[in-house]
Amino acid sequence: MEKEYSWKYLQINRGKKIVFNSDEVPFLKPTPELSGLGDSISVAEKFKTNWPAITFSKACLVDGAVLIQDITPDATLTQAAKRLNETSSITMQIVDGMSLTKGVVTLIERSGVLNTYPLIIYPGNGAQSVKDFIASIDKRFINAVDLPTQRTMIRNGKFDLYIDYSSLPESINAKTVLIIDDVVATGQTAQSIAAELKKRFPSIQCILATWLFVMPTKLENKNSISGIEGIDQTLASIVLKGNLTSRPPINSLSCFIRSENKYEEMKANFLEKYIEDKNKFQRILEEMRP
Repeated sequence: MEKEYSWKYLQINRGKKIVFNSDEVPFLKPTPELSGLGDSISVAEKFKTNWPAITFSKACLVDGAVLIQDITPDATLTQAAKRLNETSSITMQIVDGMSLTKGVVTLIERSGVLNTYPLIIYPGNGAQSVKDFIASIDKRFINAVDLPTQRTMIRNGKFDLYIDYSSLPESINAKTVLIIDDVVATGQTAQSIAAELKKRFPSIQCILATWLFVMPTKLENKNSISGIEGIDQTLASIVLKGNLTSRPPINSLSCFIRSENKYEEMKANFLEKYIEDKNKFQRILEEMRP
């Protein structure tokens, strides 16, 4: 890679928008096709070597932003999702939430953790879609504890985290806790929950299950065999390593489609960084509204 392009990569990593000329860097040219995430042998080998307590179905190297199609897919939505790439300065790689859910349920079943009658925890608001999908697939997941969370952005990629533990039982018979989250990007939420659980129940085993698990960046998580400090085992439908960014931006399409104040700052940041034709992006989202 030429030095100039390396410098541009650094600018992306620092959160600055760089507009690439697709003639000089052809592989950055957006494609109108629905972009899937391909397998990466090198990423898989790195995960297996560095984090042997992670079990995953697929390993991928991400070239752009990941959008999770967490609303029920149909032909209309799929066609609209394809067109989002027409608006972007980087590739939009779109994955199906239903498939990811089925994948993580399969991993949970194979792990045998359900045989231990674990306490099941869903942290955050984003996990609600995961909870609904999983409950529709397997009734054993219906009785679970919700832990509301609030994340406040301090600066790009850095958040203050508040977790409401009021619904957590004072005592439990379970030997295992199964934490099910939709996306594990920094690991901050899972790390905080595991620390609280082991403070309350010192002998508890913590297992994390997730749709997407991003390669750890925090030192304590890099040094953990599960990829998250305090987590004993991680199960992930897909593990990801960012290519153009240190941590690929991951968002759910439903968050862009909903008209709720809590998503407005996230949408504004995303549009400013990655979307060249903002009006067209918004028009396509309107087509996807139920």
